[in-house]
Amino acid sequence: MNENVIENVIEISEEKIKKLMPEYSKKKLAKAYEILKMISENPNISIDELRIALDVTDRTIARYISELKDKGVIERKGPDNGGKWKIR
Repeated sequence: MNENVIENVIEISEEKIKKLMPEYSKKKLAKAYEILKMISENPNISIDELRIALDVTDRTIARYISELKDKGVIERKGPDNGGKWKIR
């Protein structure tokens, strides 16, 4: 595991997400946490892969990604196809 991935994993906690997303229900916090966990384990993961892994609709995953970006939790480096996710 490279250093960057370890750093990302340490940064993620359900408490941190709860503070950033106080309006989220427990269920939504759990999904957001799962998304961040998957991104930390594979920064190259596609939105489609996230959607399939979480068994949610395109619209649902797009909403989570959008909200996480808006809160400054994640950002996309590079193009949608071939870029990487970065947890901030």
